[in-house]
Amino acid sequence: MSQRDKGQRGEDSAVGYLKRHGFEILLRNFRTRRGEIDIIARNKEGIRFIEVRMRKDDSLVLPQETIIKKKKKRIISAAREYLSKEHLFGKEDCHFDVIAIDGDDIDYIPDAFSVDA
Repeated sequence: MSQRDKGQRGEDSAVGYLKRHGFEILLRNFRTRRGEIDIIARNKEGIRFIEVRMRKDDSLVLPQETIIKKKKKRIISAAREYLSKEHLFGKEDCHFDVIAIDGDDIDYIPDAFSVDA
């Protein structure tokens, strides 16, 4: 299975998890020149910009630990563009979450980082 196929399966698992926990999925794979967001969802707390990370088979590092500062900045930049495009700036609370997938285990980490990251 290719890395892309594995990534797609991981995102599909993340979407299933989010739906089971009451999230509305707004968009998947939102791309801009500045960055990409894997999943944009909404729950009662506001809009969630969610990065999905999967553990590589031979890695000793947790998936959520692989998100470097540069990647966070790109996600935040893409989120700003999404909010502007959808005329949502300042209208809803926004959160940056991570879903870490390690085999069959899914770990949802709300508010994993902030705009100040």
